[in-house]
Amino acid sequence: MADGLVGTLNSGDPIALTRLHPELADAAIAQWEQSLRLAVQTAKVDDSTARAHLDELRRGTEIRAHSVELREKEWDLAARVRERALADARGHVNVLMKELATDRAELRARDARIADLESQLEEHRRQLATVIARAIAKNRKIAVRPHRPIQLKPNKRVAPKKRVPSKRTPPRRVKRKTHGQRQ
Repeated sequence: MADGLVGTLNSGDPIALTRLHPELADAAIAQWEQSLRLAVQTAKVDDSTARAHLDELRRGTEIRAHSVELREKEWDLAARVRERALADARGHVNVLMKELATDRAELRARDARIADLESQLEEHRRQLATVIARAIAKNRKIAVRPHRPIQLKPNKRVAPKKRVPSKRTPPRRVKRKTHGQRQ
């Protein structure tokens, strides 16, 4: 019967209470009021718990937002540092590329100079070989002829010596040509 009463009270039919015995109606109303008080208290507890949970979530969200903000600032600072480092590295690379180009040009010039000097060296070797060959040939000719050493006496005038014809070859006599015989 209590279930029927609660259903009647929930449905909002106050006339149904008039049909009950007054003691039961008073007891039902008392129960009803106590249920409402308990429901209000439960709602207040639930509300305060929900508000506490909501405040906790807000604080957590604020902390996370602040943390994200700090991380974004750190990332922004790190990005700027990387950009500066990258710009510095690009500058260094450009300087090194220019130095490399200069060094390569110097190497090409040196290679050309070395090739020129090698060709000059080869030409000088050929000339030296020719001079040596001529000197050897001349020395062989001199070696075939008898060699007379020249002796000079110090502080004395040397009178020219007469040529003595050698036994090997007769003296050469030169015929002089007269003016009319010359051609």
